[in-house]
Amino acid sequence: MGRDYRSAILLFTPQDGVTLIARAEATGFTPVDDSTAHGLVCSIGAIDEKCDTSYAETLLNLYNTRVNPFLIKNYGEANLLYLDPLVIREDSTAEPTAFGRKWQTDHSLITISVKLNHSYEGGGIVFEGTSEVVSQGTGWGLTYLGSQLHTSHYVESGVRYTLRWSFYREATK
Repeated sequence: MGRDYRSAILLFTPQDGVTLIARAEATGFTPVDDSTAHGLVCSIGAIDEKCDTSYAETLLNLYNTRVNPFLIKNYGEANLLYLDPLVIREDSTAEPTAFGRKWQTDHSLITISVKLNHSYEGGGIVFEGTSEVVSQGTGWGLTYLGSQLHTSHYVESGVRYTLRWSFYREATK
């Protein structure tokens, strides 16, 4: 699958990213032991519970007003379900491979990776068949098919925060 399957959508302002990062840090991050994310993660559900916020409601509103129309237009998919989004924290201490970490696919139909900050060097996503490191602007969500083989480019300095939002179809009976 090539470049045609990647597109971007603006979801957050830079200040939204700063606020979300601060609340994720206040909630705490946990290590990931599977192939679905690299670095440390904090779920939106955990942030809402610990910080008495309503990110889940905010994301539902974003889904209804911006994401669902975007997925219909760009992927022909409507009313997808989504998992609890994760804030991912990566820094330069993670072990890099040629491009970053190990190559992987996501356990989703479509994934949106939202860049929450810009105070780091490196980072981004590399897709199979290209050496191009794709990095969107702060607040922008890079969308791609979960079946696309990809890796994250290692963070050279600083700390990179992203929000990963995974979408899937309802299971058929």
